[in-house]
Amino acid sequence: MLKYPKDYLDDVMVRFAYNSNAIEGNKLTLGQTRAVILNETITSTGIEGVKLKDLYAADNQKDAFNELIYLANNNAPLNMDTLLKLQFELTKNTIATAGKFKTNENYIAGADFKTASLQVVYQLMHEWLDNTSFRIENSKNDDELLRTLIETHIDFERMHPFDDGNGRTGRELINLELAKHEMSFLVVRVTDRPFYLQNLADRNVDNLVGYAKERMAEEKDRYTAYVSQNQKQEQFYKDEIKKLDESTISAKEKIYGVRDTSAFDKTDIQLNRVYARKFLKENHFEVSDKNIKEISENIALNRINNREKNKDFSVQAGYKSEKEKLDNSLVKKTYNNKFKEHNNHISKKLYPSKTQDQNLEI
Repeated sequence: MLKYPKDYLDDVMVRFAYNSNAIEGNKLTLGQTRAVILNETITSTGIEGVKLKDLYAADNQKDAFNELIYLANNNAPLNMDTLLKLQFELTKNTIATAGKFKTNENYIAGADFKTASLQVVYQLMHEWLDNTSFRIENSKNDDELLRTLIETHIDFERMHPFDDGNGRTGRELINLELAKHEMSFLVVRVTDRPFYLQNLADRNVDNLVGYAKERMAEEKDRYTAYVSQNQKQEQFYKDEIKKLDESTISAKEKIYGVRDTSAFDKTDIQLNRVYARKFLKENHFEVSDKNIKEISENIALNRINNREKNKDFSVQAGYKSEKEKLDNSLVKKTYNNKFKEHNNHISKKLYPSKTQDQNLEI
């Protein structure tokens, strides 16, 4: 699956949720949908006449989309569990039969055909899943895969296997497979609803494939823009971290270049190490010899700086200065990357390392 920047995922999730819901008659605006999904809030302004079901439907889209990303990341097969899980996420709190096939015969308004009957819907969906999975696995290229998704989407919508959420579930399934195959998402716009529904009814695969390609090309441009911005931001962080590292090296040289070493006799060095361990433990960093050495040197530097400024240069003051550095978000990110704790708690308990500071605690 493609690596999606988080801000892009938020963007496409909101747009997909709004349009997919609005196609089915949801009255929330794009802004209101964004507020529900990203902020979990909504203002009273403009909310008159909006049904509670519409609010739940917007919130459900967030859960369903997150489930879609999880399934795509794990290359989940298109099977009954996947189908019912997505339908459940989309319709929970809105219908009594969320995650189950329909319990009442249903009809598509204006359609000249019948949907799948209650007696055969389960069997038909088994066949649909098997057939769709087979065709997807045997698609030779992206064009063939997209055509398969559109053709099987038409079949799915004509069967209408659920009491509610058929359109939303069908469009969710398309995007699940697109994500699994590292293709752009397809956002069917509510403004194109008449075209979309008419071509579904007419089984016009060519028109829908052409439409999907246009929308997906636009989505690819949008995704690329987010990736580019994300890469620039990451490079900025790397440059800033490099500057911090260089300043740290310079500071350490300053430590070792100081002539007056009265603050660095054996006892003080040991105290610096003890407080370094305290710092690492309190901030959930890995307590390793390497990290203890680096933080203790930082504490020593803090003490030197304090002494040069005629301030308290005790080990406690040096430790406090080190803690205050974490108020800077960039420094905190650097420390998290450099000193982060690894998942080796069990081995540590069974085989504790015997460092020279093992019995020294604050």
